[in-house]
Amino acid sequence: MSGADNVVWLGTPAFPEAARTALADTRLRVNLRRATGTIRDKRLAVAAELEDWEELRETAATIKRHTLRHLDHHLLRLEKAVTAAGGVVHPSPRPCAAPVTTPAR
Repeated sequence: MSGADNVVWLGTPAFPEAARTALADTRLRVNLRRATGTIRDKRLAVAAELEDWEELRETAATIKRHTLRHLDHHLLRLEKAVTAAGGVVHPSPRPCAAPVTTPAR
């Protein structure tokens, strides 16, 4: 890994130490459990309001798969649109990373 992939902010502990500290924090664990439960309950309540929830999920998953399968095409269209609007698209130094765009001013 290069330095950019393995960022550690100055003064922050390494992950294993930070994880041990967080796991020992009872209040943090209680709050996280409560927040997670609240989010889950709200999601279930909203899903129950829709008769076709599963169909909507499947449709969204299909759209996502299609988009990812054709991501190169979508990124080229994005690059054209950004360039046409006066922005600059900076190619990634790594082929696996998406380009970074600078908005037009």
